Amino acid sequence: MSLTVRNTSPLHSRVRRLTGTLPAVAALALCFMQAACTRFDTLELSPTGALRTHYILDFAFLMDDVELTGEGGELVIFDPSPGEANVEITAYFADKEPQTARVKTRPGASTAWNSAELPVERGDRFAMKIESSEPVFVQATIAWNNTAHSFLRTADTKSQYLQREAATSYKSITTLARRWYVADGMIVNSPERLWLQESEHAIILNPGDEPAEVDLNLFYSPFTRPKSVSIPARRVVSVFMDEFAIHNHHYGISFDSNVPVAVQWRRTLGWYDTWEMMSLWSLPATPLLPTESGS
Repeated sequence: MSLTVRNTSPLHSRVRRLTGTLPAVAALALCFMQAACTRFDTLELSPTGALRTHYILDFAFLMDDVELTGEGGELVIFDPSPGEANVEITAYFADKEPQTARVKTRPGASTAWNSAELPVERGDRFAMKIESSEPVFVQATIAWNNTAHSFLRTADTKSQYLQREAATSYKSITTLARRWYVADGMIVNSPERLWLQESEHAIILNPGDEPAEVDLNLFYSPFTRPKSVSIPARRVVSVFMDEFAIHNHHYGISFDSNVPVAVQWRRTLGWYDTWEMMSLWSLPATPLLPTESGS
């Protein structure tokens, strides 16, 4: 499949949030003034149905009015086609039925939605399924901050480390699978020796209509440590790895499910003497697809 693609100026959506939306005409003029883009390009997609279904597993809409901390993000969809795409966003939760919203992309551009614009409520952690009428590219940026989501220079904070944000960005998962792998597992917990601690979560989404029984195996040569997790239909579960992983030792981990699921790995870093987050990263696990496993 061949599409005509219009490139646009790489304006960051966070700038849009802080300074207001730049009018499309002004953005186009700025783009050409800076010689930062060309008018046309070609995108080859095969098979035809590729890049129409995406999964984003690690997202939140959180706010602590007492500590002035918040966690949120932006869902960004790049539509390279010459026409707008109709997109259905389904949000999955740990303890309630999914919620759905329908949006449209801007053709030949990236469109961003923040946590408050998605079909969720304040206090939710959630995953998403994105289904598009056209091939699109999907990415998520998530962030924790200690200024109640304010990015003004005068923003209030209760932190001894002043105003701060910890953020990461990751691309979508484009397939479900029964087997997933993570190479870099590591719980850091040694307050008598170290100044930082690291915690990990395995996020598992079961968007199907059947319960998922997932067997986790943590690999510590020459043995493994097993754990079983049940995920109800149409739910997402975050498994806190600190509760059963061996601390201060690297490990790999495999996930074997009776039904297709999606898996993501999240690590947060912090200090021992405060509730604050220092940094975080989150990325999709690696699926083993039937053609790769020989089945």
